[in-house]
Parts: sequence; structure tokens; C-alpha cells
Amino acid sequence: MKKLLSIILCAALLFALAVPSFAEDEAAGGASPVVIVPGFGETRLYRVNDDGSRTLYYHGVVDSFKEKLGDFIPAALASVIGIYSPLHSFLDDIGAVVGSLTGMKPDGTSLNPVEIWPCGVENTSYKALKENGGWSAVDTPAQMAPALAEKVGEENVFVFTYDWRYGTRTLAAQLSDYVDGVLAATGASKVSFYGNSYGCQLIAEYLYTHDNSLVDSVMLCSPGWTGTRMVGDLFVESKNDLDINIPAGVQSFARYFRYELDIDFLLKLLPKRIVRDVVYYAVNTILKDYYLGATSVWCLCSHEDYEELKGRLLDPVENAAVIEEADYVQNGVVTHIPEIIEAAQAAGVRFAVIAGEGVGMMTGHDENGDCIVNISNATGGEATMLGKTFTDGRSGEYIAPSNDLDLTNAFLPDNTWVFQGFTHGQCMWDVSADLVIGFLSGSIDDVYSDPAFPRFADSRSPALTVSLTLEDRADNYLDTAAGEVKAVIRNNSGENAVKITRVRVNGLDYKVSGAAGKLEPGESRVV
Repeated sequence: MKKLLSIILCAALLFALAVPSFAEDEAAGGASPVVIVPGFGETRLYRVNDDGSRTLYYHGVVDSFKEKLGDFIPAALASVIGIYSPLHSFLDDIGAVVGSLTGMKPDGTSLNPVEIWPCGVENTSYKALKENGGWSAVDTPAQMAPALAEKVGEENVFVFTYDWRYGTRTLAAQLSDYVDGVLAATGASKVSFYGNSYGCQLIAEYLYTHDNSLVDSVMLCSPGWTGTRMVGDLFVESKNDLDINIPAGVQSFARYFRYELDIDFLLKLLPKRIVRDVVYYAVNTILKDYYLGATSVWCLCSHEDYEELKGRLLDPVENAAVIEEADYVQNGVVTHIPEIIEAAQAAGVRFAVIAGEGVGMMTGHDENGDCIVNISNATGGEATMLGKTFTDGRSGEYIAPSNDLDLTNAFLPDNTWVFQGFTHGQCMWDVSADLVIGFLSGSIDDVYSDPAFPRFADSRSPALTVSLTLEDRADNYLDTAAGEVKAVIRNNSGENAVKITRVRVNGLDYKVSGAAGKLEPGESRVV
């Protein structure tokens, strides 16, 4: 027996020496390193100046706007009485600056030299970003990094930075090289992905054409993997067809950059005809002249709009390279999401989606979505127009309590979380951040795993300022069979007090006294 035990012990020691430990092979805590893939416009681009210095691309636009602010005010006033030429001239000047910084040639290449910083595996781990000062350049799209680092270590969270003007196939090939670099740097055998918006399409293309065996888990937030109707909504033939929801757009961007704004009243004062003219002219000068060569625009165009827009706006000769890659993407990853998911899952990849509904689209704003991507494109489910419900009164676990979204035939019906009132890119600082970390770390598998994260829930964005939850309930939806419940009103602001002057329940108005209705930052009250 002793001899047998000695043999077993020796064999175990030899095995331990021959095979690296799991802790060494994977990130801290046994989880794979995480690659964050930001969305369109979220990597900061720099123009390389003649003297070798760098200019952040949007700084030039801001500086130009400040310089010409004196021209803008009289131009705006002239437009009120129907004289648009001064405003168009102002937009032409700004457009020239935009084009000189990030414009694209018809063949899909950059008009001017552009640099991405920080970039490369060695410079874009969370640890390196903090040490080299690069964190300030990626902090908005990578807000998940600090919390993920607590799970897997600062050296095992990476931010893939890229030139978002280029096409999905090109960028997915760069992502593949980046993944190889992450695996080499960490010694891990697999990575996990967290993607946002356009980054989700890049991840889907990576899974479609590269090695699925290198991927552990994938969490997609506000996925633009099947595109967005915004491209078609913007590039209309007549300005009379342009439908712009400026308040929704401003609020979406404000929430995205973690600002708290209440300026709907001011935006509604702007004559709609002026807003429409400004946007239409800008699209048909700045965007059309400088960004039709941005292949990413065509990869993000919804499949429903692509062929019509391509035939109307792209030249078969001048734009041949753009068309070739966009055709590849539109006829590949965009239309093959179910097959991509199935193949990835067969290879052992865990998949999940977080999407938003209940927010008006910036364009075509009667569509139900997260302001940028409609809920149908994001989930593959069937949805009504914003504010409408299914006329057949559908019900069941895959039907939103508001009866406006059906996930029965969605891409991932049991691995899709939908947040009511969730705006595009908001996940990084919504309550759903805990969901992302839980899924990528393996403590959450699907919508049944944790009652705190049901399939349908309300967003608790701090930019929404006030949230309402039901005490001792995982979601905010009333069930008549549940009996009496208490509502909790919380001030989510980190800085500002909130005064509640009125509560409306089932159409009945209740006035609240000033003292009783004041909530300090972070304060809650049961009503």
C-alpha cells in the first residue's frame, strides 16, 4: 500500500510540474482575462501634426466652434425668419474642420494621418492605462474596467482601441491579433469579451470568422450587431422626410457622458423646421462629403436600408473598396447572428445580451429602443412602436410586462436582459454593471440565476435622477395577486437634492409638501 501511495504521490508531483496551475493559466480567481471592445466613436483619434505633435480630433471642432460663435448667433437668428444661408455657411466652416480631422476618402482610407492612443496590448491593460496616463482617453467606454479588475486583476482587463471609421471585417482581424496578444501576455488559454454598440458587431464577426475555442464568455451591451435604422433615417432624400427627436438625442448623450440635464423645456422651444434644416444640411454636407467613405457607417446601416442607400449614395468605382467590405458584412455577420451564436455555444462560449427599450429613437423616434438601436435589432425579438402594445394581448415569461416586446423568438431568449428606460451605452454605470460582472465571472448564467436581475426590469440610471422600486421585489412590475406593496423613491444623484412635488398613481394626483418631498443625494423614502 505504501508503495502504491508513493507512486500516486510521485505521479501527482510530476503532473503539477508539467502542467501550469489553473491560477497561472487564467486570470485571478479562475476567470479569463476580459477584453472590452468599445463602440463607434469611443476610441479617441488624434491627428498627427507636421511637428509630430498630436491634436485630439474633437478639440479642433470645439475650438473652431468657439472661434466662430459670433457668426453662429446672428446666423441662428436669421434662420428664425427663414434666411438659412448664414447658418449653412457656418456649418460649412465647421464641416471643413471636422473633415480635415477625421474625414475619409471615397476609397475608405483616411483623408489625413490619424493616430490611436493608447493602443497595443502592452499599453491598454487597465494596469498600464493607469500607469501611462491613458485611462483618461478610454474611461468613458471602459467604465466596467475597475470593477472587472477587482475580479480578475488590473493586469487582466484590456481595452481594445481601434479606428472606428473602418469596416467590421478589417477591425475584427485587428481584434483577432489583439486577442492573441492578450493570451500571450497573460498566459491564459481563453478571453472573455464585453462589447458595447459597434463593438458587439466586431465581436460577432470575430466569432464568425476566427477561433471560437479562444473565447470563454461574451456579454454584449446595446448591441449594434444587426445595425441601426439611424443611418437610413439620416440619409433621406428630402428634408421633409427627416424626423429628428432632438430632446431624446440630447438626453441620451447626456446620460452617456454621465451628466444630469433637465432641458426638455428649452429644446421644445426650438422651431422644428430649423432643427430639421440644420440636421439635414449637416448630414448632406459634413457627413456626406467626409464620411460616406467610412466603411463602418455602411456596416452599421440596417440590412433593411442598405441596398437602397448604397445604390443612391455610393459610386461603384470611387467607393468600390467600401462597397466590397460592406457587402461582405451585410451579407455575412449582420444576417447570420443566430448561426454565429449557435456555433459559438457549441464551442462552449457563454453568451448574454443587455438591451434597452422604452426610449424614443433620435431618428424615426416612434421606434422603441435605446435612442440609437431599436430593441428589435438589439435582441432579435418582436417589438411594437414606442408607447404601443401588442393588440393580441400577449402574455408569458418572454413577454415584457408592458406588453410591447416579445422575446419568444429572440436570438437569446433566456440570456437577454431588457432594461426599461435604458439609454444607449448606459450599462457602464447603471445597476446592470453588477450583472455584467456577475455573468463574466460565472456567478450568473441566465435570467433565472439571480432574482435581482430578472429578464425585464427598470433602469436605475443616475441621470434619470429619481428611481422607483417596489420594496422586497426584484422588479418594478405590479402583480395583482401579490397583495399590498410599498414603493421606494430614491434620489440617484450624487450631488443634487431633489424635491418631489407631485406623485401620480393610476391617473390620480397627490401633492407632496415641500419638507416631506425633499430627498438629499442618495436618500430614499418609502411611500
